[in-house]
Amino acid sequence: RKQRVRQLARSAHNGLRWLNVLENKGLIRRSSDPFDGRRIHVSLTDEAFTKMRVLVESREFEVI
Repeated sequence: RKQRVRQLARSAHNGLRWLNVLENKGLIRRSSDPFDGRRIHVSLTDEAFTKMRVLVESREFEVI
């Protein structure tokens, strides 16, 4: 059980690190939940949406 708790903590830390990277690159934006101060909404910026569209349309990867 302790190992699983450590894994979850590491996963959460890695997730937050990636969110910081993506936010610093201007690919996501975070906004506070007006009804629950513990939550944050994450959304793609217009730049990220455009990049994803180009990637999908280039067929460089296959959607499962």
